[in-house]
Amino acid sequence: CVPEDYMDSLHPAVQLWRENRGINGLSDEEVRKARAAYYGLVTFMDVQIGRLLSTLESTSFGKNTVVVYISDHGEMAGEHGMWWKSSFYEGSACVPLIFSGSSHIQENRTEESIVSLIDIGPTVLDLAGAAPLPDVSGKNFAPFLRGQNISDWPNEVFSEYCGLLGDHPACMIRTGPWKFNYYSETDS
Repeated sequence: CVPEDYMDSLHPAVQLWRENRGINGLSDEEVRKARAAYYGLVTFMDVQIGRLLSTLESTSFGKNTVVVYISDHGEMAGEHGMWWKSSFYEGSACVPLIFSGSSHIQENRTEESIVSLIDIGPTVLDLAGAAPLPDVSGKNFAPFLRGQNISDWPNEVFSEYCGLLGDHPACMIRTGPWKFNYYSETDS
């Protein structure tokens, strides 16, 4: 959990987000149970993906299949007193993204460069040996997956939040270790 006075130090837009969802005042026990349930879901999903990969490996399909695990958002799980998605904290904005596949992907490699969901399409097309689409905003990061470097990779991402449940729109840009959040209802 978070220190007692921590919530008062949050940005006003983040305080409004918490208020609009009614999560102020969760007990330590409620937080513990919610995290346990989330970790249970993650474990269940991990087992199912393991079954899928094992089945692929035992068939001829496994020789030329790339599996992509991705989500449209992360999960705060109580970090910074926040839950779910719809914030620019890393727990929410940092999307799970795992590629697995025989000869297409270098094994046991983690890439620290910043990629965006709009980069998935161009990357999957490259891995499939298809021609790139014209006039797309996304960039192909398949060389990263092959263990290569991309010298001119922009290493930045832009994200918008249109507002839900009484929240105002906001946007974020991240480049390298830096992130700028703009909340439209404040002079932030």
